[in-house]
Amino acid sequence: TVYKATIEGVNVLLIKPQGHLFQGGKVVYSGGYNELEAYLYFSRACLEYILRSGVHPDILHCHDWHTSVVPLLYWDIYHPLGLTKPQPVLTIHNLDFTGECRADELEWIGLHAETYLTEEKCLDPRTKGHNPERLSLLKGGMVYSTAITTVSPTYAAEILSGAAAQWLQPTLKVHSNKMHGLLNGIDNSTWDPAKDTHLPAPYSATNAAPKLLCKQYLTRALGMDPVACTASMPLVCCVTRLTPQKGIHLIKHAISTTLQQGGAFILLGSAQDPGIGAEFDALKEELADN
Repeated sequence: TVYKATIEGVNVLLIKPQGHLFQGGKVVYSGGYNELEAYLYFSRACLEYILRSGVHPDILHCHDWHTSVVPLLYWDIYHPLGLTKPQPVLTIHNLDFTGECRADELEWIGLHAETYLTEEKCLDPRTKGHNPERLSLLKGGMVYSTAITTVSPTYAAEILSGAAAQWLQPTLKVHSNKMHGLLNGIDNSTWDPAKDTHLPAPYSATNAAPKLLCKQYLTRALGMDPVACTASMPLVCCVTRLTPQKGIHLIKHAISTTLQQGGAFILLGSAQDPGIGAEFDALKEELADN
């Protein structure tokens, strides 16, 4: 079933599968359902709808491993069927998750897996010679996309020349001519503190005094010392996933430096790795009286 909606002025199509797909999990990425099966289905369903609707977009914008199979489906099934206008673009947000897939799983959506079991295409070289060998959907998306983008020019440089890409770096280097680093931005109209109705007081670069009220409101809500919260006290806030990719050592260094300079540090985040979570729990106890 396909539903149409408008969200903040943008027309959106919502695809609802029949049966068990995407059911069982209350939280995204909770593992309550077979994510691989669900996203393979979703990718093919999207292309099937586009083909049948006759409304062909300019770009098929895919994100991470979840929709990286779209370029494969597009070139090998839907392009020959007449869907020739769009060009697939893959945006890489997180290289830690590569979409591991068995050959028989790829065939669920009509692709002949043997075609892709080569190092030039989708084979995960770490599984070469294993039984079974595995494919990487993210790698396939890199190979089959017309263009690859990342969330910043810096990240693009890191994954091409540093260790961030790990075993996928050779593939990225082969396709570096189609890689572009596009800096993530924010919506200035939505996140303008001079107009944001959710803030206790609006402020701007030319009228920063009310920002103190916002600082006091936040620190009081978190049970911090209201007396210490002055206009000159630095207050650093960090909202992030606590994963190595985000720079755990940099967050710890920032906490230490901020406190040394008489500031306060607020960290909101969770860690999938129990070890990392325990490190920050211990740091919280250590700094409880600070």
